[in-house]
Amino acid sequence: AIIIDDEEDSRSNTKNMLQNYCTEIEVVAEAASGPEGKQKIIEHKPHVVFLDINMPGMNGFQMLEGIYERDFCVIFLTAYSEHGITAVKAGATDYLLKPLMLSELQGAIRKVFQHYETNKGSTNNSTKTEGDKNLVLINHSKGFTLVDFKDIIWLEASDNYTNLFLKDQKKIVASKTLKEFEAI
Repeated sequence: AIIIDDEEDSRSNTKNMLQNYCTEIEVVAEAASGPEGKQKIIEHKPHVVFLDINMPGMNGFQMLEGIYERDFCVIFLTAYSEHGITAVKAGATDYLLKPLMLSELQGAIRKVFQHYETNKGSTNNSTKTEGDKNLVLINHSKGFTLVDFKDIIWLEASDNYTNLFLKDQKKIVASKTLKEFEAI
């Protein structure tokens, strides 16, 4: 993994959480800016990049635009929830709000492992972006959640809300109507 964040305390916190609670992930490099992060990605060829969005000079989205053969997962780390849709469109594996919560970080790591398990035999680097087109951002009372379409069993209208029933027997009450989900 590579951690790209302009805030040293945030990089240190993310690295410590990974080292102490996600021992299957090895942090091979850190960067304090987009250009430095690009260089580290080229140099180390990581499986996953933890990427801050708001950085001076070049934000996380701009940094990703300049990487044409992206064969790694991206987990955005940010203090701002308004970038969720852009993160999905940028092919994010997950989108975590700062300060990081351990359970969310571990969930993001599981998604990275699922990605590599799913694409284990594939030599096609475009597999990741094709798979990520099936993600939908679900707004709910506790924030939002990225959900893969194939994990949704059914949708149920409930006035101006929609109940989403997922594979893992989880239910999310989304703040969109069923008609809005139909459009998606």
